[in-house]
Amino acid sequence: MKFTPLKFQSTLAAAGIALMAYVFLKANIFQSTGGIGLADIATLPAGSMVQDMAWGLTGLMALFILIHFCLTVIFLNELLVWLATTDDFKELLKNPLTNSALFSPLISLPM
Repeated sequence: MKFTPLKFQSTLAAAGIALMAYVFLKANIFQSTGGIGLADIATLPAGSMVQDMAWGLTGLMALFILIHFCLTVIFLNELLVWLATTDDFKELLKNPLTNSALFSPLISLPM
C-alpha cells in the first residue's frame, strides 16, 4: 500500500480513545478539576463496580496508548522512507487540495 501522511489519522484515533477514557474517569468518576493518578483509583471502595470500571478504563487507556506508540513508530519509519525515496512530497505541497494531509503527522507527534 502506498504511503500517505493520512495514515497518521489512525494514531490520532488511538490517542483520542485513550483520552476519552481519561476524560470519563476525571469528569464522571472522580469529578475533579485536577489530575488523577493510579493512587486515586485505590482510594475508591474496594470491589465496587466503580473501582472495577476505573481499572477497566485504565487498562483501555494503556492499550490504546501502546497502539498509538506502535503505529507512530511504524508510520514514522514509512514517512522517512517516503521522504527519502520519492518526490511525492513536493507534488503534495504544490496541490492545495491535498497538502492538508501534512497536518496529520504534525498533530500526531505531540499527542
